[in-house]
Amino acid sequence: MMNRTFEERWEELRPGNGESVFKRVDEMHPLDFYIGLDITGERMLLLLTDYEPPSVPKGQSIEVSSAKRQDGKWTLLFRLVRPELGKVFSQLCEDLVETSRDCNDMKSGTSIVIARFLRWKKLLERGNTGLMDEKALRGLIGERLFLETVIPRYGIEISIESWSGPLGADQDFRFPDFWYEVKTIRPGASSITISSVEQLDVKGYCGELVVLYLDRATGSEPGSFTPSDLVQRLKGVIESNLVASIKFEDKLLEAGYIERKEYNQQFFVLKEIRRFAVTEGFPKLCRRNLPYGIKNVKYEVEISSLEVFEQ
Repeated sequence: MMNRTFEERWEELRPGNGESVFKRVDEMHPLDFYIGLDITGERMLLLLTDYEPPSVPKGQSIEVSSAKRQDGKWTLLFRLVRPELGKVFSQLCEDLVETSRDCNDMKSGTSIVIARFLRWKKLLERGNTGLMDEKALRGLIGERLFLETVIPRYGIEISIESWSGPLGADQDFRFPDFWYEVKTIRPGASSITISSVEQLDVKGYCGELVVLYLDRATGSEPGSFTPSDLVQRLKGVIESNLVASIKFEDKLLEAGYIERKEYNQQFFVLKEIRRFAVTEGFPKLCRRNLPYGIKNVKYEVEISSLEVFEQ
C-alpha cells in the first residue's frame, strides 16, 4: 500500500493553525481514508462515506464519532485518546485500511471497517499492547501449523470457519464430523495440560488430541520459521478466498495476534506431531463421573499413557 508506515506519515504531518489537518491515505484504495492530526496533535483516521455509519460503542483508548457534512457525505472518525498506545493505534489504522482494500463497494467496505474495529476494541479493552506472551504465542503457532494440515482435506473456507480456538471454544477445531484439540509443548515434556473437562469430554462425535513439539531455533536451522513467516504463508494459501481471508484475520486478532517486528525476530522449529484418538478408555475426566458440586477442573495427562491411542 505504502512505502511509508503510518508512524512515519504522522511524524510528517503538522497541526494547522487552530484546526485539524488531514491527508489522503491511498488514492488507489476503494475507500476514502484520511490520516490526520487534531489541533492538539492527537492522531486520527477519518473515513469519508456516502452512507451513515452505525453507532459504535465508546471505548477508553480510541474515540469514534460520525457526522454528516453539508455535502451529504458522512465522516467516521477514529481518534486516539491514550498517547501511550500510539504504535498500536498505527497498527490498527493500517489494519483497517488493508482489510477493507478488496471491498466491493463503499457500503460493504464501511461495514468491514466497523466490524474490524470492534475486534480491535475488544483487544484493547483487555489491556493488550500488541505482543503475546510466550505461552499464548506458542499455542497460537501450534493451531496455525495444524490449520495448514487440515486445509487440503476440508478446504479453505471450512477449515478457517472450523478453527474455533481463538474464540474460546472447548476444542480448537470443530468440523461437522470431527473435532481436534491441539496442544503445543516443548520437546522433552512428559505431560500435557487439559484446561477443562469439556475439552476432551465431547458428546456426539469423535475427535483427536494433536500434540505438536515446538522448539526454539536459530534462523539458520533447517525448517525454522518466525510467527510472521507462518502468518504470511497461510495468507498466501487462503488469499484466493476473500471470505476465509477476512475470517482468518479476525481470528488472529481475536487470539491477540497483531503483527509486530518482534514476531520477525523469534524463530521456532516443529520437531514432531503426534495424534491420539480420543476413544473409549482414553485417560480423561468425564463430566458424568465427577462428584456433585465440582464445577471447574484443570488436569494433566502423562503422554506415555497415550501411546495405545496413537494414530
